Amino acid sequence: MGVHDTLSSLPLLDQSAAARDPARSMQARGSHLLVEYRGCDPVRLSDAALLERALRDAAEAIGATVVSAAFHGFAPHGVTGILLLAESHLSVHSWPEHGYAAVDAYTCGVGDLDRAVPLLADALGARQTDVLRVARGELDRECALRVEPHGSFCEIAAVQPSTSSGLITPVVSRASR
Repeated sequence: MGVHDTLSSLPLLDQSAAARDPARSMQARGSHLLVEYRGCDPVRLSDAALLERALRDAAEAIGATVVSAAFHGFAPHGVTGILLLAESHLSVHSWPEHGYAAVDAYTCGVGDLDRAVPLLADALGARQTDVLRVARGELDRECALRVEPHGSFCEIAAVQPSTSSGLITPVVSRASR
C-alpha cells in the first residue's frame, strides 16, 4: 500500500461533529514543534548521513514509525532532509556556516515529542535550543501556541491579524518557569 493509498483511506474529520462532541473539544489532534538549534557543530550539520541517523533516533525515541526518508546535501555545505512518519513527519534544514539547524517535528497522537529535542541537540552539538510548540487541531480554540525558549516560558497571549499582509502576529507574554 502506497502513501497515497494510506492517506486516501483515512476518514475525514467532520469539524461540525467535533465541535458538538464535548469529548472531542479542547483536545489537540497533533503536536507540532519548530525547533531552532544554534551554536551547532558545522561538520555535523554538513553530514547528511549523520542528520538522517539523528532524526531516525529521534523518531524511535518518540515511538514513531518511519515510512520513508529523503536527504540532500548541498554544495558547498548544508543539508535538508525529511522522514515521512506514519504519524506525520520530522524534517531538518542546516546552515553549517551559521552553526544553525531548523527542525520541524509533527506527530498526531503518538509519543512525547519533547524526548526528541535534547537528543537532537546532542547529535548536532547545539549550544542553544529554542522551541515553539503548536497544538494542532484544537477546533474549539482560537489560538493554541506555546513558546518555550531555554530556561523560561512564554505564552502566546493573543493574536493580531495584519491588515496589510493577512498574516497573524502573536503577542507574547513572558513568565519564568
